[in-house]
Amino acid sequence: MKNDYLEVVTKQRISTGLYFEVRDGSLGSADVVVKTPRGATCRFGEETIDILTEINGIQGVPFYHGLTMIGPTAGLVFEKLEGRTFDERMKPIFPEPGLDWREAKAVMIAVLKILKPVHAKRIVHGDIKFRNIFLRNNGAVSLLDWDNARVIRGSESHERARLLGTLLYMSPEQIRDEHVDQRSDYYSLGAVIATAAYGPKVLSLYELGADKVLKKRESPEVIRKRISAGEGIKHQIFPSAKDALEEAFQTALRAMTRVKRDDRPATAEDILKIVR
Repeated sequence: MKNDYLEVVTKQRISTGLYFEVRDGSLGSADVVVKTPRGATCRFGEETIDILTEINGIQGVPFYHGLTMIGPTAGLVFEKLEGRTFDERMKPIFPEPGLDWREAKAVMIAVLKILKPVHAKRIVHGDIKFRNIFLRNNGAVSLLDWDNARVIRGSESHERARLLGTLLYMSPEQIRDEHVDQRSDYYSLGAVIATAAYGPKVLSLYELGADKVLKKRESPEVIRKRISAGEGIKHQIFPSAKDALEEAFQTALRAMTRVKRDDRPATAEDILKIVR
């Protein structure tokens, strides 16, 4: 994209940087957004650019147009999506449970279908949370914010988790700074969907005040010492399933959020087979 055509329309501050809605003068409409990193000295790494290029065109991944400049800062240019985040969908309900489990299941299936081809390329998202799931006006679902995505190298995961995800939904291995792979994404997605359907009390970290710990901006080492991830999701407080379909949904959630990574389903297809 040529900088001559770009005009900033709106600006929104987010946890990892800034989003700019940009008008392309050649098209005459605000049709893209530009994400810039936090801080003038920060920049997106080469691996991030490579991953965005590799997953470009996968359904449910916002289309990546390339790099552009917003002032002195390089930004990532994406298609502009119409709709709202899952976080915004939940605001009238949260922290009480109230989202119909069928709606939560539909979102889970949509995200799993996005992750399936992404994981086939040995790429993990690394930060699945309410804010990064986007419900489009046309009924489709997109998965946003691939800044934390990493490539899994070798037959075993040799990627160490950096504490960049969202603590409430992180897998135990991420919090403990152990190896991560696609099953870490399944844990985070399961934690999000269980929270949507049954409320935040299913998260063991919720009652420990993990969100307050994060706001104190303590070091990862301090956070790991203060918070035990051993309990994981409180499966025992799931309500009794009303029918066989909800029972299958709960079975999938339990499988996705097992504390031990090796005990979780190995692929998105394995989970889809449970809930279909």
